[in-house]
Amino acid sequence: MSGISVATPRAKSASSREESILSKLMRFIFIALFDLGAIWFIRNAMVEGFLQLVVVLSIITLMINLIFLIPSAYPFRWMAIGFSFLILFVVYPIVFTIYVAFTNYGVDAKPDGDNYKFTLAADGTVEFTFDPDTKLLDIVTK
Repeated sequence: MSGISVATPRAKSASSREESILSKLMRFIFIALFDLGAIWFIRNAMVEGFLQLVVVLSIITLMINLIFLIPSAYPFRWMAIGFSFLILFVVYPIVFTIYVAFTNYGVDAKPDGDNYKFTLAADGTVEFTFDPDTKLLDIVTK
């Protein structure tokens, strides 16, 4: 036999597996502060009419709450912030760009608004004049 001995790992005590009360309290306080900020931001986005952003922020807030409140989701805590930023800064802009691409914006940038209409005689001409100071386009028919 060789003189090498192998140490067997000791079983963890019950107290080392449980989360302390202070740790739980701190986690709940940080989640409450996060939720307060998220609710404020979601409310302001809703007032301004950014409904897509409201949905995305609500999903991220729900995901963060579930990950940090469910004990079996502990491994996902390390990825939660990165995954949230991925959704907010990559997925949301792609979805919003596709949404805007298929929106029919009319007068005053309102969806499905009326378009400007003008008539022109068969032998008439159109003159476009752009004023860079006011950023207005004048259309004159002759």
